Amino acid sequence: MGDIPELIFRIEPGYTFQQNLNAPQFERDNILLGQLITGTVGKSIFLGKVAEYGKNLNVWLDCEGAHAIYVMGKRRSGKTYTLGVIIEGLASTNWIRQGNERQAILMLDTMNVFITMPHNVEEVYSERSKEIEEFKRWRLKSEAFNIVLFYPKGTTAPPEGISKEIAINPSDLDDKDWAALFGVDTYSDPMGQLIADLYEKVVLEGYEDVNGRQIDRKQDYSMDDLLSCLNNSSEIQSGYHPDTIRAIKARFKAIKRLPIFSETGVSIKEIFLPGQISILLLRDIDQNLRSLLVGVLVKKIMKLRSISDRFERLCVVHRQRFESLKEKGDEKKAREAYEKYQQYEQEAQKGLPRGWIIIDEAHNYMPARGITPSGEPLRKYVNEGRNLGLSIVVATQNPSALDPSIRRNADILVIHSISMRDDISTAEGMVNTFLPDSFEFGRERISTRVFEQLVRSLPIGYAVISNDGINRVFVAKIRPRITVHGGIEY
Repeated sequence: MGDIPELIFRIEPGYTFQQNLNAPQFERDNILLGQLITGTVGKSIFLGKVAEYGKNLNVWLDCEGAHAIYVMGKRRSGKTYTLGVIIEGLASTNWIRQGNERQAILMLDTMNVFITMPHNVEEVYSERSKEIEEFKRWRLKSEAFNIVLFYPKGTTAPPEGISKEIAINPSDLDDKDWAALFGVDTYSDPMGQLIADLYEKVVLEGYEDVNGRQIDRKQDYSMDDLLSCLNNSSEIQSGYHPDTIRAIKARFKAIKRLPIFSETGVSIKEIFLPGQISILLLRDIDQNLRSLLVGVLVKKIMKLRSISDRFERLCVVHRQRFESLKEKGDEKKAREAYEKYQQYEQEAQKGLPRGWIIIDEAHNYMPARGITPSGEPLRKYVNEGRNLGLSIVVATQNPSALDPSIRRNADILVIHSISMRDDISTAEGMVNTFLPDSFEFGRERISTRVFEQLVRSLPIGYAVISNDGINRVFVAKIRPRITVHGGIEY
């Protein structure tokens, strides 16, 4: 949106590779990650500049297609900062975003780092500060972003900014959610089997109580309905050991006392809005509850987005039919096609728009090992979300601990400095383009353990970028933030 300014300045320190960098360009000196198109601007966001000697190339990230982007790096390498850059780009109305489509943005903020995002850099730092100097050098402009801070019921509201309380409606959970929350399996563990049986009786089939009375199924169930079935179902009383029943009852009673569980639930349409940055502040609740809340939101987004996607695809067909029939002079059929197009357009509004889920500390929600309530919903999102126009960005300081599904599906890698050998090996195994056999940095030429030494050498804010639409990996300097970064280290 708006003309791209000339950014002619040298990025130092700079790297040198023998192989030339070949990447799609939509304008001179502007390369595009994630889409193999040339000659048109497309829909994209400004990420930074290539940090190699002799190259004055701006780096843009495609947002016309759907993507799975993996940002990794050790603490204080710049990965959370990079997430903020991506979020700003997606929500911008300025030149750092090209194209008019507005998508939804949901930031899952594990440590409440993004609580400072409502503040612009220009409002906070002095004219002589390094932050303002860089802000001006990169020709950035302040913006009034539409930011809403969502905080779980029972936690303290953020002291500043627009904020809204959210809760988990128990009826949004199925048997697998409850089992994952309690860390048990519905097939092999007696407590998991009891949870599955309990859910089936309360929600799907109904049951007979100890007095012979038939209790109807109830899809909009409450915690009291689950506890009542535990206490009164004749089959449960006779089919499970008292210790198993007692253990599940104790867990459900403890859950019932938590304020985050409420029958008001989560209004996903308030959270997943086009052009709105929704930041979910998760620090002040237990990790299991964080994971459960994330799992509920992801499932709702997938379900409602699939409704919109179905009708959006049909809208395209009937719009084209209308244009074709109108051109042929068949007014009656053209009118019918247009009415069908309008009908499907209205149906599409009942779902959700295209959008992005951005997750910091993603290994907590998609671990390589163990059961978490968010694990399966996020795996499904990663595997199927792109078909619905849904994108995901995950960041972690521990890539070897993240679920393999994101490693397989990531089409763009942003690799900040890494020091642990296992994590370096995992990152190198994910690289989806050519890795040069040597590079120069300063006065030193590196030709052994090239990837390891490359990622170890990266200064804060620099990243190795990998995408299969580009002929080799390259090093980029991520642009400065427009909003205040809250990632203070102690």
